[in-house]
Amino acid sequence: TDLLCGVGACLACVVSLPSGSHTRTCMHGPVMDLTRLAQ
Repeated sequence: TDLLCGVGACLACVVSLPSGSHTRTCMHGPVMDLTRLAQ
């Protein structure tokens, strides 16, 4: 599916990380280091 804005402003792409923080896949993805997404 398409992202709503593609620049992180709408926050539709937010993913929770195991560390308790969040990341935006449209800005820092869609390819990410697996160690950031799983523990």
